[in-house]
Amino acid sequence: MGKQQKQLRLGAFLPGAGQHVAAWRHPQAQSNGALNFEHYKQIAQTAERGKFDAFFLADGLALQQRRGAEGRTAFGGDFRYIRAHEFIDVVKGLWDSWEDDAFVRDKETAFYYDPNKIHELNHIAVIS
Repeated sequence: MGKQQKQLRLGAFLPGAGQHVAAWRHPQAQSNGALNFEHYKQIAQTAERGKFDAFFLADGLALQQRRGAEGRTAFGGDFRYIRAHEFIDVVKGLWDSWEDDAFVRDKETAFYYDPNKIHELNHIAVIS
């Protein structure tokens, strides 16, 4: 038998603007990287040029975009219809609790979002 050749497999996972919670503040960071498909596309293409075997992309971007495949968002589970409708209402309410311009991403002041543009949902459960 011949000598077996070993290979190193490389994978990349770079969430948002980087691994550190304050990485978005770096002058060269894309502060909206976590919500920017083009940002992830650029990372994937860089990994491909570097001969990486894999690039992991968490599904958070799909949830941020409020859509899944074919523009639909799916929720698993064996819920009754009334409970499912309530769940959908809560999710939509949480999405809408952030004003569209709430994310200021100000690197100078270190404010990622404007707390005055976030609103409580104040949901009261229909069923418990």
